[in-house]
Amino acid sequence: MKIVLACNAGMSTSILKMKLEEEMKKDNLEPYVIAVPVSEIDDYIEGADVVLLGPQIRFLLKEVKTKTNVPVITIDIRDYGTMNAVNVYSLIKQELNKE
Repeated sequence: MKIVLACNAGMSTSILKMKLEEEMKKDNLEPYVIAVPVSEIDDYIEGADVVLLGPQIRFLLKEVKTKTNVPVITIDIRDYGTMNAVNVYSLIKQELNKE
């Protein structure tokens, strides 16, 4: 499963990226989570199963949704601040099950 995780600069998401991959492996998935600055999202969005936006760029939600047909999810500020990959992964599963 390919997940594009975008924030302002792509740095603060690296910890969440690792934790999210660990959670997904518990479900026997082969995760491919890439943390990118939002300025480069167009280079990575193709082939993604889910796009995650850090709370600091939530204002770009509508714009990013126009670039893809996959779920685009804004990460809750509390989950982002605490790097709560369990909650973020739960949100991903909820969105994917809607389809």
